[in-house]
Amino acid sequence: MSLKSLLPGVASEVAQAAARLRQSMVLVRGRWNGAGSGVVWREGIILSNDHVVRGDEARVSLWDGRQVDGQVIGRDKTLDLAALRVNAPHLPAAPPGPSRALKIGQLVIAVGNPLGVEGATTLGIISALGRTAPGGRDLVEADIDVYPGNSGGPLADVQGRVVGLTSMILSPGIALAVPAHVADTALARWLGETRPLREGLGIKGWAIPLPTPWAQQVGQPSGVMLGEILPRSQAEQAGLLVGDILIGLDDERVVDGEALQRFLNGGYEPSALRVLRAGELQVLPFSDIASV
Repeated sequence: MSLKSLLPGVASEVAQAAARLRQSMVLVRGRWNGAGSGVVWREGIILSNDHVVRGDEARVSLWDGRQVDGQVIGRDKTLDLAALRVNAPHLPAAPPGPSRALKIGQLVIAVGNPLGVEGATTLGIISALGRTAPGGRDLVEADIDVYPGNSGGPLADVQGRVVGLTSMILSPGIALAVPAHVADTALARWLGETRPLREGLGIKGWAIPLPTPWAQQVGQPSGVMLGEILPRSQAEQAGLLVGDILIGLDDERVVDGEALQRFLNGGYEPSALRVLRAGELQVLPFSDIASV
């Protein structure tokens, strides 16, 4: 049975999205002559995987046949991300997608250069969320066929909005991708557009189980009890107090120190902190806090 008969209207939408994505997708050749993929994120800036780029520069083949040299402007081995600046006008940037709002079972498409086939497209679904890799980085899992050469290419929803960068093959038919919001935050940090979060937000604390009424109130079993607020830290500016229990950054839950560090490793920039103070939920604005 064809996709068109199973999903009326979706086949045409996927085909149109894939056609647009191919114009924003590039082939990246690193210093070891291996080839991977990348995606035009902004005018003159391409994102790919750190393991694809490898050196300080890479040869980039664009959708219209042009070949240009890309210079690395930022990289993070833990996140497996790298950004290249290229001197090539009129590159269509891929539209970003709502990677924080992905749902299990959601249709996604992957576009890349697997096994030397440029612009190959596959269709699958989001199969798991909240996965982590060594170093605490967040990953999206998709039940989709990708192959060597897809690395660094876009994982997108059926509207063609990029929700991740394909990073690795977990097993045949299952791929892992770096979420788009993690990639975008990392790029902004490399460009000096956002202040980096200080390690631990300027706090010292430990994970504790929440009393049953509190756990039921906030819908999670634990949080991070704050035992020290460092002077002149962002935490102090936000109004955190010793004894507060940090339970979330925006809508992201913080259940222990590893969860908190995972968000920091991804360069996550919250707009609010959620804490329990004497059993009462408090939301403290964070977005306008100056770097110290």
